Amino acid sequence: MFKLLRQYNQWILVVGGTLLLGAFLMPSAITSCAQQSAISGAPWATYGDGKELTGEDLAHARKELAVVELLRGMNLQNDPLGAVGAHEDPAHWWMLSEEAKLAGLVGGPGEGEATLAAIAAASNAAGANITTDTVVRNLMRASGANRDFVLETTAKWRGAARLITLCQSVDRISDKRLEKFVARGVLGM
Repeated sequence: MFKLLRQYNQWILVVGGTLLLGAFLMPSAITSCAQQSAISGAPWATYGDGKELTGEDLAHARKELAVVELLRGMNLQNDPLGAVGAHEDPAHWWMLSEEAKLAGLVGGPGEGEATLAAIAAASNAAGANITTDTVVRNLMRASGANRDFVLETTAKWRGAARLITLCQSVDRISDKRLEKFVARGVLGM
């Protein structure tokens, strides 16, 4: 047995070294390949009528989520996002903000500025001397985004909060109960 090991010593080292090299380098290679495919615009998911969510969309949602986290820190008492966990996952945030946009609950940058003005007014009532522009500049500096991006993301945040509030206030009924309600109300049965 030892004679066999001594005879093929170099081949054993070559094969074993190659296996170890592969074992240590493969996880990082797989990760970098997955990131490159996501960044390149390859479809990450499909939704609706065959529409595609790309890696760029997901990266954009991550940037928005950074602003949302800062907004949540300023206004936690009026933030229903924590109840549904949308602040933790960029895909969840993207779906929620997209649904709010499709429902017509998201305003433009003007609504974002009005929301930040309300946050500044609440801070002033608490004793701080802060203006709306200061709030916007602080968000821009902390998130690394421009003014329009911050205002649009704030408007999306308010729209998503409206959507969650609307969904929480809807009565939950079963299919059978809904059928009976429609039959009684519409058909008079």
